[in-house]
Amino acid sequence: MARPLKPTLGPFAWAVAASLTCVALLAVCLVVAPESAPRYLEWDLGLAWIPLALSWVILRAARGAAPRPVLLAGVAGWILFLPNAPYLLTDLVHIERPANEAATIDLVVLAVVALTGLVLFFTSVVAIHEAVRMR
Repeated sequence: MARPLKPTLGPFAWAVAASLTCVALLAVCLVVAPESAPRYLEWDLGLAWIPLALSWVILRAARGAAPRPVLLAGVAGWILFLPNAPYLLTDLVHIERPANEAATIDLVVLAVVALTGLVLFFTSVVAIHEAVRMR
C-alpha cells in the first residue's frame, strides 16, 4: 500500500516568495514610471491567491475529517476562483516593445507576475490532489 504524501510548506513558501517578488517589482515600477505602472496587477495577484488559500483550507479539513458538506463548499469555491491564477498569464498581452527603461521594467513585471500565476495555480492543484488522496 502506498504511503500518503506528507505535504510540506515548500510549495507554499515558493508561492509566497514569488508573490513578494511581484509586489517588490510593482513597487519599483511605481517609483520609476508611475504613469505607466500596471496598477491592475495587485488586484489580479490578490484574486490568484484565493484558490491557493481555499486549497490549503480544504487540505486541513481533509486531514481533520471534516464533514462532506464543508469540503464540498470549499471545493466549489476553489473551482470558482481557480481560473484567477492562470489568468495572470493573459496579462502578457500588455507587453510592448521595450522602447525605454520603463517599458523594460513593465516587461519584467508582467513576466514575473505571469510565472507567479503558474506557481499559485500548480501549488493549489497539488494541495487539492493531496486532500483527495487523504479522503
